[in-house]
Amino acid sequence: MYNLSNASHYSVFLDVHSIRPIAWIATTVGLPLNTFIVCFMIYESSLFKSITRKSNRYNEINDICKNPSILLVYNLFICNVLISIFLLLLVVSDVYYTNYYQQLLTKTTNISYTNIRNEWFTSATCNVARFIGRITNMMTVSITLIIAIDRFILTIYPHSTKKFTIVKSTKVIIGLWIGCIIIGGGITIYNIDGLRFRSPHTFNFFINYCHGDYDRTQIHVIAGFVELSYYFIAYVTVIILYTIIIWKLRNSSKVFQSYTSQVLEKRFLIMLFLIAGTNALAFFIVTITTAFERIYNIDTEFKKLISIFINANVVIDPVLYVIFRVNSGFNRYFCLCWPKYHVSTVEPTSSNGPVQKSKQIEIPA
Repeated sequence: MYNLSNASHYSVFLDVHSIRPIAWIATTVGLPLNTFIVCFMIYESSLFKSITRKSNRYNEINDICKNPSILLVYNLFICNVLISIFLLLLVVSDVYYTNYYQQLLTKTTNISYTNIRNEWFTSATCNVARFIGRITNMMTVSITLIIAIDRFILTIYPHSTKKFTIVKSTKVIIGLWIGCIIIGGGITIYNIDGLRFRSPHTFNFFINYCHGDYDRTQIHVIAGFVELSYYFIAYVTVIILYTIIIWKLRNSSKVFQSYTSQVLEKRFLIMLFLIAGTNALAFFIVTITTAFERIYNIDTEFKKLISIFINANVVIDPVLYVIFRVNSGFNRYFCLCWPKYHVSTVEPTSSNGPVQKSKQIEIPA
């Protein structure tokens, strides 16, 4: 039920007031944090390339820089930046249209709900948001799946010639971006074209949230089902692959060449597993809740509220990455950035397990 005295009821998020602070928090935290991580990874890569040849650990650092998983994670954070931009468009537009309808309701007398037009869902800004949201969601799921496959091959078949290399990963990433732009863009254009048959007085939360118009025709329903099925199969596959990887690592300590690389890879794997797990969990919660309420024909604010959790990775992913980098064995390579740096390295011992040894590294001028 809409209230003519409350202009925000006709804005982007309509009458779902609880979603507004969540969207603002996700935007203000996710956009700068993900942008910083993307810029930092670019800076770190260029820094390593400029100094590694001066170090006696050139081969180790070179392997890190050419790790295909780093490239995949980098593109995952690019997707997070784009999703943050998507949310930014929504929250800024929500403020703008709240003011717009406030002025409209103030200046216009004897106006009824049926006479108010939804200016947002037919605007160019909304169409851009739909395009960004659809492509980045598809790309995020695809990269998460590729990372899981890469980790699976590296762990289960460490000597396989089919392992991802930086060249293979680059080709896969380019192919994914092209495919997602074509497929996601095509679906978005089809949805936008279908919205012209909607009444300009339509106020539907999921249309306003740029999820698409999946109920209008049978073709729209089929397209939505195919897209949802891809997400479901991808996330189920990711969960199965990581389960096998964890089982393998718990029952074997000979997957990696040394104890140090084993600790490093396990920590990196934990971060990737948590990122994939949170993304999959958000997807399944939103999907199951939406399906349940559709089956029983329930329309609640909770169903609309949790729709934003499909984009929760814009906050969770960078936080996990920062925690990993602060406590990770990768930090021992930061010594190469400074003339002198004390770094703790993990070395195996014959009887008492791993011990910490502190040493000083000096980079030649």
